Amino acid sequence: MRRRRFLWLCSGWLAFPSLEDRPPHILPPAGPLPEEGLKRFTQAKIVGPDGAPLKAADLKEGVAYVFHYPYVSTPCLLIDVGIPLPTRLAMRTMGGRPYVWPGGVGPKRSIVAYSGICSHLMSHPNRLNSFVNYYHRVSRLANRGKVISCCAHGSVFDAAAGGAPIRGQTPQPLLTIALEHNERTDVIKAVGLYGESLILRQFFNLFRRDLRRRYGRGEAIKEVPGVTEAIPMQAFTSQRVSC
Repeated sequence: MRRRRFLWLCSGWLAFPSLEDRPPHILPPAGPLPEEGLKRFTQAKIVGPDGAPLKAADLKEGVAYVFHYPYVSTPCLLIDVGIPLPTRLAMRTMGGRPYVWPGGVGPKRSIVAYSGICSHLMSHPNRLNSFVNYYHRVSRLANRGKVISCCAHGSVFDAAAGGAPIRGQTPQPLLTIALEHNERTDVIKAVGLYGESLILRQFFNLFRRDLRRRYGRGEAIKEVPGVTEAIPMQAFTSQRVSC
C-alpha cells in the first residue's frame, strides 16, 4: 500500500511541472499593482528607437534595455530574465520602510525594470560608459547570473527578486520601476516606482553640474512626458565595464 501511494504521489508530482516549465498561457491573470510603497508618476509608454510601442514579444531574453523614468535624466534597465518570477515579495528600504515588490509582467511574468542608478554611490549608465550592467548568465562578482552588478564599487543586486542587494557595501535595494502590461496589445508602460526615492534626489545633487550641461537648467528634473525610448545597452553606451 505504501509503495502504491508513493508511486501515485510521484506520478502526481510529474503531472504538475514547476512554474518555470509551465507554458505562459496557463499562468494566472496578472493582478493590480500592490499599492504598498508604490509612488505613482506620469505614465509613460515604452517605445523602441523607431517610435513604435515596444512589446513584450520584442524583448530579447537576457538583454538590458536602457530607458529613462520617472525623470528625463534618470536611467533604468528593462529586462526579460526569462523565467516566471515570484510576486508580491515583502521588501524594506535601508531606512526600514516596507513596500511590496510586484514581480514580473508579460506573458511569462518575466519582465522587470529597475533604476540603473546604483544605490551605493549613484553610478549609472551614460552614453560614454556604464559600470552598471545586467549579467544574465554569470557575473564574476556574484558567481551567478540574473544579477545587476555595479563595477564601480562591487555592489550586486538580484534582478529576479526585487533588486535586493546580495553583495557589496549597500543594504539598499535598487529602485523598482512599476510596469503595467496590456495582455491584449502586448504593450508595456511605466507607471511609478517602489523603494527609496531619496536615491533620485541624491543623484540630482551629486551630478547637478553634469546634468545641467547635458539637459539644460531645470530640464533634468522634469518628468518623462508620456513616452520613453528603450535602447539595448550595447547601443546606448560606448563602453560597458564588466566585472
